[in-house]
Amino acid sequence: AAKAPRAARAAAPAYAQARRLLRPVASALGWRGAAIVTYFGAAWLFMSRTQGWSLLESLYYGVVTLTTVGYGDYTAKTRLGKLFATAYITFGITLIASIVVGAVANTINNAQEKLADDLLKERLGEQEEEDAAAKRSRREITSAGLLALNIVCGALFMAVSEGYCGGATCWAHPLVDGLYWSVVTATTVGYGDLDLS
Repeated sequence: AAKAPRAARAAAPAYAQARRLLRPVASALGWRGAAIVTYFGAAWLFMSRTQGWSLLESLYYGVVTLTTVGYGDYTAKTRLGKLFATAYITFGITLIASIVVGAVANTINNAQEKLADDLLKERLGEQEEEDAAAKRSRREITSAGLLALNIVCGALFMAVSEGYCGGATCWAHPLVDGLYWSVVTATTVGYGDLDLS
């Protein structure tokens, strides 16, 4: 067997030490870091090809969208771009909610759940404890369903009221524009790029 070159043998301990030092950082970022890179990478890949934006413009759009500032100076102009923006906004808001808010909420939630579990065990039997967990799940599913219903109803209302009016200011793609407007509004991004009559 051939021996590894001297430089490679010398670099191996340094690489192992760097890997050992970075492991806690990588595990802390984990899916969050990958999701953030994917989020901004998707903006750049998609918007540079469909909207003709530079890397900097795409990253700017990603930050403005992710923070729900929505200045409106960079917005999707095509039907495909608006469909992408609808999914992009939804993914970005979910990402922020799960990373930033999730970190704080998890700490508080864990303490509350431990206290609630202790109290439940003292006062209730096992069956009632399972019922309480099922009730929490139903409440979360109901909340997500109501949000989706709000977005769909808003999209349909706006598609009918703004898209099929027959005037010069009507939207070009009523269903896509209605969905785009509804998601942009419900998530408080608010680009302001669609005129309302």
